[in-house]
Amino acid sequence: MEAILTQPGTLAEAAEGARSLLDRTAAALARLGTQGAIRAVRVHGLKTDPRMGDTIARLDNLSSQDMSCDQQSITEIVDRARQSLPRKIIGVTIRKESSELLHLVTALSSTFTQLILDLMKEVAGCLANQESGRVAQKYLRAFETGREKPGAGSPEADG
Repeated sequence: MEAILTQPGTLAEAAEGARSLLDRTAAALARLGTQGAIRAVRVHGLKTDPRMGDTIARLDNLSSQDMSCDQQSITEIVDRARQSLPRKIIGVTIRKESSELLHLVTALSSTFTQLILDLMKEVAGCLANQESGRVAQKYLRAFETGREKPGAGSPEADG
């Protein structure tokens, strides 16, 4: 599907169908929860080619999985999230809340590792009033109460 979308001259109708199929494929792979399936969703989700649609949003499908079986995926998603955090230079914030960061912290929200815990503390601290900060706060509350999974699932699950 990715190859169809990245070929020159792909018709708009074919492209829309391929993007829809990618959405469903990412969801199905994430539900499998195997290391290979998680890795496939991560590799696709971290691509930035706009012709493939909102690839980063497809990482949300991982939010229902404990990804601790795939440390490489955890590391790459955490690294990308850290790159998406706002930066301050001489007191001026360079980057504000991005949907990318929200999708990244959502993807990690059902996996408990020290690397993710450190990231969530950072996100909750610097973006407390934004959606990605609220997802991180929910993760931290779940971690503190010792629940196996925070059930963050998606930002909409916050009811």
